[in-house]
Amino acid sequence: MIFRTEKKFFNPIREHLQIVTRPVAPEARLWTIAEYLQQEAFNPHTSRALVFVTTRQQTEDLAEEFMLLQERWQGKVGFFHAGMSGEEREEAYRGFKSGELVILFATKAFGMGMDIPNIHYIFHYGPPSSLEDYLQEVGRAGRDPVLLEQAGFSTQHPIQCILFANAEDFKKVRDRLYRSQLPWIDLSTMQAQIHAYTLLKDS
Repeated sequence: MIFRTEKKFFNPIREHLQIVTRPVAPEARLWTIAEYLQQEAFNPHTSRALVFVTTRQQTEDLAEEFMLLQERWQGKVGFFHAGMSGEEREEAYRGFKSGELVILFATKAFGMGMDIPNIHYIFHYGPPSSLEDYLQEVGRAGRDPVLLEQAGFSTQHPIQCILFANAEDFKKVRDRLYRSQLPWIDLSTMQAQIHAYTLLKDS
């Protein structure tokens, strides 16, 4: 997808990233991630793996399940979401950056300001709510060109950004977006309350 700015055209998916969709059933996705990392010879000394999920509970449940699935990653898998305290999020971030944690399950709360230069494996457990979210999330991968090359990736051998999705997933996204929309009556009530509060504050 190409976007146009005032001065030039640019592609938000950089050349060292390749978008891959896989219609894997939800119950098989965790195993597919584990198998892919093994096949690709995931090296925790040079790379990190980031798995985006939708809910806070999923981050915790899947991190625990992954360690049970592959014991070699015991203590090396973490989670990150907005429901954690600031101290807990900072600890998870620092652990992921230092290599104490090498696989992280996260919601979109893992966002701006998260400077991890060697994320070379990135997965979406299901489709995100918007294209904007997706572009920002895959943009976390391969930010340091030197570390990218050292890990064996390049424009000729790009990072595969794997998105698990099927028809049922997109139906759930549509329903979730529909439920998140405020009815007009709620917006009108909110506007009236804000107006009333403003008048009270100014009186």
